[in-house]
Amino acid sequence: MDRLAHRAALVAACALFGLLGLLTSTASATNNAYCGILIANGTWCGDGSNHSWVFNSASYTGGGSVWVCERLLIADTSTQRENPVCGYTYVSASFGSYIYLTEAEVSHWTGANHTIYGLSTY
Repeated sequence: MDRLAHRAALVAACALFGLLGLLTSTASATNNAYCGILIANGTWCGDGSNHSWVFNSASYTGGGSVWVCERLLIADTSTQRENPVCGYTYVSASFGSYIYLTEAEVSHWTGANHTIYGLSTY
């Protein structure tokens, strides 16, 4: 009987740890890497999805300095949530809650075509 009780306690503990693992994973942030393609000067590249983004960044990983920008649009519109954040090589912005879903976008403003990477989090 002790062996059966021990097994039952082990099964209960495993189930509890499994449930706790699900709770922490649902509360964690979800990262969305997007673009990472060659785009022309002044062209915006978006993630094409509608989420409640709380973070967005734009980066250029090649040689030299490239002026990159990130922005959020209200989903399915061309309305910017806020003015774009821009800087050389890497920029990021954090956002509070918002009543509308948003789309994340990145761009660059330095002459030739460049590969720009976007990363957003909700």
